Amino acid sequence: MIIALLVLAPVAYGFAPEMKLTYDVKVGFEGFIPVLGGQEGKVEVNMGVSVDGLAPEGANLRAASEIKKFKLSFNGAELPLTVDSVKEFFPRTTIQFTRGGRIVKTDAPDLKLPVRLPGLDAKRFPDITYLPVEFPESSVEKGQAWEFKKSFGDSDVVYNCTAALVSDEWVEVEMIMNQTYTVLENEAKEIVVDRKDAANSVATTMTGSGRAIFDRKRGVVKVFSANGNSVSTVTDLKTKLESRRVLKMVLDVALKDKEPAQPKPTGIVDRAREAWSSVVAKGEETWSKTKGYWLMARAALATATAAIGLPFDRLWSGILDGWRGIFGG
Repeated sequence: MIIALLVLAPVAYGFAPEMKLTYDVKVGFEGFIPVLGGQEGKVEVNMGVSVDGLAPEGANLRAASEIKKFKLSFNGAELPLTVDSVKEFFPRTTIQFTRGGRIVKTDAPDLKLPVRLPGLDAKRFPDITYLPVEFPESSVEKGQAWEFKKSFGDSDVVYNCTAALVSDEWVEVEMIMNQTYTVLENEAKEIVVDRKDAANSVATTMTGSGRAIFDRKRGVVKVFSANGNSVSTVTDLKTKLESRRVLKMVLDVALKDKEPAQPKPTGIVDRAREAWSSVVAKGEETWSKTKGYWLMARAALATATAAIGLPFDRLWSGILDGWRGIFGG
C-alpha cells in the first residue's frame, strides 16, 4: 500500500540546502560548424559542473551551478581555453524553480552569443544539465504523456514526453524535441540583428530525442542523454540562391558519485610505474596543448570570430601569451 502511494505521488525535485552534486557533461557537434567562415568539422566539449542546493524561496526550490572543469577540442586538437575564460559567458548561476522543474527565475546574464548552436544558451545552461525535464503537477503513471516548452534563444524547444518507467525509486522519461528559428548572419557566419549587416537568412529546424532517468528518493536527475539533427536552409539575400547545412548534436549528462580513494603505491616497482605513467601523461598533455595552441594561433591570423558561444577575439592575447610561453617566443 505504501509503495503504491509513493508511485502515485507527484514526481518532485529535491535540492535541499546541504545537497552538493557533480555532473559530468559531454557535448558533441559534427557537421557544419559556423566558425572561421564556416566549415565541416567536429567539436567535442567535456565539462564538470557542480550544483549546490540552496535555501528555498517560498514554495520554490533554489540551486546554484558552476562549471568547474572544461575541455574543448576542434577536429581532434584540444584548444587552450581555461575555465575562467568560459565563466565569463557561463558564470555561476542561481535559479529558482518549482518542484516539478519549471524555472521561474535566473540570474544568468542575457548574452547574445555570436555563434548559434543547438542548446547553447547562457540563460539555459541548467536546462541541458541538471534540470532537463519538467514533470506535471499531478502524479505520473507509466505510459503517461505530457508536453512542456523551454525558450532557447529567441524560440521555444517543444518537448513531448512519455513516462517509460515509473516506480517508487525511479522515473524514466523518453522525450521528442522540436525547434524552428530563423536568424540573419553576416559574411563571417556571425549572427546579426540589423538586416543591413546581413548576407544570409538562415532558417533552421531541429529535431531530436532524449532520455532522462530521475532518482525519486534524492529528487535529482541521474542520467540525461539527447541527440538532435539541425537542418538549415541558407538564403543569400542578394542572389536568393539557397544552400543546405546539417549539424548533428549529442549530449550526455551523468551524476558523478563519489569514487573510493585509490591506495598509494608502496613498493619500489609500483612507485617507478607511477612515476613513468606521470611522465607519459605529462608528455601527452603538452603535445595536446601544443596542437591546440598552434590551431588557435593559425585561426587568429585568418580571422577573429567565435566558436561554441565563446568569442575568441576577446581571448587572443591570453592564448598567444601561452603559446609564446610554450615555444619560448
